[in-house]
Amino acid sequence: MRPPEELDMVDWFALKDAYGPAGQVPVWIRALYAEKDPETEDGESVIEELFNNINHQGSIYPATVAAVPFLAHLAMHTEYHRAGLLYLLTRLAGDPEKGVDHDSLRGRLRAAVVAELPALTACLTDPHPAVRQQAIRMTVVAPQPLDPAVRGTLSDLSAHDPDAWTRADAMTALAVTDPDQDAVLCGEARALADDAPEVRLSAAQLGLERAQRPFPAALVNIVAVDGARDLGCYWATGRSEPFPSPGPPDGRLREVLLQDPQAALTVAEAWIAAGDLGYRGSHLADEVGKDWRDQEPRIMAALARAVPLSRPVTYDHWMAPVREAWLLRQLAEWMPRAADPGPQVRDMLLDEACREAPEAAASAQLALGHCGDLRLLESNAVPTSEAIAALLTRHDPHLPPLLHLALEEHLPNGDPALLDALTPAMARTYAAHIAEAFRARPTFSAMQLLSTLDPALVDNATLDRLAAARRDNPKKALRATAAVSHALLTGRPGAAIGLLRELMAGDSPEWILPQAGRLGPLAAPLAAQVRELFAGRDGMARAEAADAYWRITADPGPVVPLLVELAVPSRAPHAGDCAWHRLEALRTLRDIGITPPELLPLLEACARSPRRVARPDTDEELREVAVGLLARAQ
Repeated sequence: MRPPEELDMVDWFALKDAYGPAGQVPVWIRALYAEKDPETEDGESVIEELFNNINHQGSIYPATVAAVPFLAHLAMHTEYHRAGLLYLLTRLAGDPEKGVDHDSLRGRLRAAVVAELPALTACLTDPHPAVRQQAIRMTVVAPQPLDPAVRGTLSDLSAHDPDAWTRADAMTALAVTDPDQDAVLCGEARALADDAPEVRLSAAQLGLERAQRPFPAALVNIVAVDGARDLGCYWATGRSEPFPSPGPPDGRLREVLLQDPQAALTVAEAWIAAGDLGYRGSHLADEVGKDWRDQEPRIMAALARAVPLSRPVTYDHWMAPVREAWLLRQLAEWMPRAADPGPQVRDMLLDEACREAPEAAASAQLALGHCGDLRLLESNAVPTSEAIAALLTRHDPHLPPLLHLALEEHLPNGDPALLDALTPAMARTYAAHIAEAFRARPTFSAMQLLSTLDPALVDNATLDRLAAARRDNPKKALRATAAVSHALLTGRPGAAIGLLRELMAGDSPEWILPQAGRLGPLAAPLAAQVRELFAGRDGMARAEAADAYWRITADPGPVVPLLVELAVPSRAPHAGDCAWHRLEALRTLRDIGITPPELLPLLEACARSPRRVARPDTDEELREVAVGLLARAQ
């Protein structure tokens, strides 16, 4: 430790912090000794500025290392901010299980913090619970094994501390640091019957950490009951990593629950039934759907029960419309993959669809559209294009009169969501409306739909507008789309080929290549240039080049090896994977009609995995494409 008298012995202006020379760091440290809430000349909080400058968004600097002994002394000798200072030092120590180069900046920083830990363990018996709790967390990042005296103090805190969170945190620290795991398990068993919900919840989390799916019902029930309470949190920043966060159901507890979707949904339903405090139950239910497949009916039912709970005026009443809109938007997202939610939910959605809150109403309308509920068109609501598009997918191919009237009214506005929902048969029926939509908004969707029509249905004025867009539109991809649509309608590809050749030679060819593929054999003069793009660095551009080359030449020989390379992930597929170029590669293989044997393990994972193998927006299509390719291989 170094006292404030030694601050001037460091050349702070020669050290860097997040914003340059660290000359203000010693000024701020001195101020924290003298006042409870000192402010800078600009009226900012000194402690926030100090933390931000030496650990900005988790980054570290030479000034961070130099500040550590002064921060440790400050934590031991100031009357204020002691828990916050210990939190910062814990965070700066880093995860002890992640090896670092001792000579690196990160290694020198960890060594500096570790050198202060023996003295800082005195804070384990501090009078203030928040300080004790953060000192407990410091033991987890300390070199292991801990000194037996420190473990003894943790055992005493776990068994006898008057503060519930301190007992809970000490128990969790022992689970991580005590080599006598039999003693740890005995302590957790006692904690499950503790009078304090904080302690029971922490013990249940530790039990779930060790459990296999399906989780024990007794532990899940404790989390369902005690996790629904407003148990609070000792510091405004929440429970920090790398401590295995017990307590309020965020952070690590949520991660643990998500390993078992049925347990997580049981907990989410209980939290919602208890009032959905902090919207934790509804968020947990939504997270289940992002990680796991085929849980939509239960997720939808839980979210529907949470919608009315977002309306009361509470301490965060200004957030209520935002929360309600979010809930309805998530309902709309999961609705297409769930069964009919039933009349009660549909009635609630219809009521929401007619309200004056625009975001909530639009989301409720979309959810109703995915239900196929035509009452939306009979209500006082002004339906959005997205809602009408959802109704189309539910009622195709037999469109009721009300939906025909809605299409005639909304199509001329040119909304891409509505145009994208039209099938080829619908497009022929509404050819004049599509041309009007193109004149109103020359979008990708309108241009591409025009090219699917019988040329006899497209008048010269529309063709002239396509030719003008090919020349004058400021967006390259729209110029390419207009050129190809014009070529397909007129049978004259010359101008389109010249433009595509020019645009593919520039930046971002992935936006142009699909248009070359759309031309098909007419784009034969471009085949060699397209094939050159197989060797690019961008995965999506390479996938689009492979697809375009096959559509132009009908030759799968050069394409299939590239598609196999692009389809195989560099790591195991997971729910956070965007997987765009993988999906594009598998789509093209499906269209070619080839299932390479080396892709069978990947296809099995995409088709059969109970967990998502990509983000929800692409996972369902990945599964569908994989199932088709596997069927072809049989």
